[in-house]
Amino acid sequence: MNDCTSILALKDRKEVANRLKDLFNAPTYDQAVERRDQLVKDWQTEFPKVVKKLENSFDELMVKKLLTDSKIYLMLQRTTKRLNGVTNWLKIGRPSSLRW
Repeated sequence: MNDCTSILALKDRKEVANRLKDLFNAPTYDQAVERRDQLVKDWQTEFPKVVKKLENSFDELMVKKLLTDSKIYLMLQRTTKRLNGVTNWLKIGRPSSLRW
């Protein structure tokens, strides 16, 4: 989202940021798609670069939002930390006090 607003004039950033927040806070994916289509229609001539970025990265951004808003993200984060711990433990070697 910051990438979209950074290419705009300062006077336009607030309006675009608010509309994008509304888009990404949609309760369902279908509603987000409807809001995106409306933004594309409204901004096609006024903000063509924003429209292009939005069309190119919309699905990726929605997946990131879904992951960060859900329990899946927490589960992935915990699993990654556990795997990193196991990997580090294997690199160091097991302590001599542990017998298998």
